[in-house]
Amino acid sequence: MIGLGCIGLSTCHHLSSQGLKVIGFEQYPYSGHSGTSSFGNARIWRHLQPNQESTDLMIKSQEKWKELEKESGTQLLVPNGLLVVAEENSKDYNEYASTATPDVQFLSNKAIMEKFPAMRVDHNPKLVGLWD
Repeated sequence: MIGLGCIGLSTCHHLSSQGLKVIGFEQYPYSGHSGTSSFGNARIWRHLQPNQESTDLMIKSQEKWKELEKESGTQLLVPNGLLVVAEENSKDYNEYASTATPDVQFLSNKAIMEKFPAMRVDHNPKLVGLWD
C-alpha cells in the first residue's frame, strides 16, 4: 500500500484481517503528518451529508470504527455533534434534510436558540437547524 493515511491504513487493516500479507509505505515520518488530510486534532464525524451515498457510507464507516474500537479496546470516536443552520427549504437545507438519519433533530428557529443560547438566529425567522 502506498500512502498510510486514513484510507491506506484502513485498507491495510482490512486486507491483513483477511489473511493477506500487506506492506505499507508512507512518504512522511508518521501518519497524520501536516501534509495529509489527517493532520491535527480537530475532526468531526457526522451523519449529515449533502447526498444519500455519503450518508450511507458514513453509517457503514461508523460501524467499522466501532468494530475497531472493540478490537483495540480504545475509544476512537468522541461524539460532539454538528449543527447545520440554513433557511428552511433552501437548497442547502433540503440537501441535508433529505439524507437525515432518524437520530438527527430538526430544530425550529426558536428551538435553536433554546438548545444553544449563544446562537442568535432570531434576526432571520426562516433559519432552522439540523442537529446531528
